[in-house]
Amino acid sequence: MRTLHRVIALGLASSLCLSTASAPLPQWAPPPPPPTPPPGMPGAPPGTVPLHLRGDMVGLQYQLVMGDGTPVRSCNGDCTIYIYPGRYRLMVEETDETRAGKKDIDVYGPTVANVSPGSKSQRTAGLVMGIVGPVCIVVGLFGWLLTAVDNFDRSGKQRDATPYVVLLFGGMGMTTGGWIMFGTSGTKIKPERVASKGSMFDNFAFGAVPTKNGFVLGGSMAF
Repeated sequence: MRTLHRVIALGLASSLCLSTASAPLPQWAPPPPPPTPPPGMPGAPPGTVPLHLRGDMVGLQYQLVMGDGTPVRSCNGDCTIYIYPGRYRLMVEETDETRAGKKDIDVYGPTVANVSPGSKSQRTAGLVMGIVGPVCIVVGLFGWLLTAVDNFDRSGKQRDATPYVVLLFGGMGMTTGGWIMFGTSGTKIKPERVASKGSMFDNFAFGAVPTKNGFVLGGSMAF
């Protein structure tokens, strides 16, 4: 009887081992490949820094060249290009409504170039005001003087010189405003260095220097 129990137990153990051995092992799955960048936005080449071009108007065309005029990159609208650190010349092409412009910029880290295109209509209006204004000044000044001389010699009713005075001071304001408009109608390019985001403790440094009788604590803070 005892022998029968041993045979049954041995049979159960054998069947359990066989079922465990025949069970499928979990298959190892390789990790998914890294996502590929979208078309038109390649990864940054080693050693390059991003330059983001941002304009106040849609559809501006930019061209980046080196100091000797060698073309580097060109793009339209708000765009980001990766270039090697150095000094470049950023040129903004002319459109039907805006003026062309250029500026030498230093790119030695992540940089944003804000572009405010100049207005052709503002330039024309400023030029017209800057030319008509002096004419009004001359006419108003001479009219005022002639009226004053005539009133000096006249014993009766005096002539009114108010129109000439208004023309004189109006011409002065027109001349000043016109040349200011003309001078500020150019395309403005303002590059700004983008600071890397870090912890507030990155600007502090502490250390200890061993001495003969112990150690000395020190620290520094960067602004």
